[in-house]
Amino acid sequence: MLLKVDAGRRVPVIGGDTAGREALAGELRAMASMADGGHLHLDHYPGHWPAEGSVALVINSPHGEMPRR
Repeated sequence: MLLKVDAGRRVPVIGGDTAGREALAGELRAMASMADGGHLHLDHYPGHWPAEGSVALVINSPHGEMPRR
C-alpha cells in the first residue's frame, strides 16, 4: 500500500494491491470500533506497510483522543 497526497485537490490517495488496502481497511474498522479513543500512526518501516515513499499519516479515532486511565 502506498500513501500519497494529491496536492492539487488536497486529498490523500491510497494506492497499492488489494491485500494492502484490505489491511488498511481492517485497521480503520478497528479504530472506529474502539469505544475509548486513540490514534493510529502509519509510516514506512522496512519490511512493513505502507510502502517506502509513502507519506506519514496519523488517523484519530472518531471517539476522541487517547484514553485516560
